[in-house]
Amino acid sequence: MNAPAGTAAPFVGAVLEFWFGRPEGDEYGGMRKIWFEKNPNFDAEIRRCFLADHGRAAAGELDHLAATAEGALALIIVLDQFSRNMFRDQPGMYATDHKARTLAAGAMDRGFDQQLIIAQVAETWEEARAPRVRPGSQQSAGG
Repeated sequence: MNAPAGTAAPFVGAVLEFWFGRPEGDEYGGMRKIWFEKNPNFDAEIRRCFLADHGRAAAGELDHLAATAEGALALIIVLDQFSRNMFRDQPGMYATDHKARTLAAGAMDRGFDQQLIIAQVAETWEEARAPRVRPGSQQSAGG
């Protein structure tokens, strides 16, 4: 699922389909049960499919994708949600929170939430507006 540099559509589509499911699927458009489970197999699948993309996104190599609603959402998912799964219980779990929050705030400011389905809007809004606290700390994650 790692898209070569310069091929935004495969990367964006792969991330959104992996996280939200296929548009024709029963779970599409709603909150998926797997998001709320601690599942080592799901975590491993995310690492296998998206670890290289996560590194590219963290390094800013994919920032141009934030120019569209779907691209911004894909980056937010990779930098926020996928980090939680790929680096569960490790310091890297929160390493890209600030970048994800910045992208989410920019997406909301550009009105991208008006172009997304409700589960996608919730994902974007949560990252843009809701501060998080790291376990064992008094600070917002990434702040």
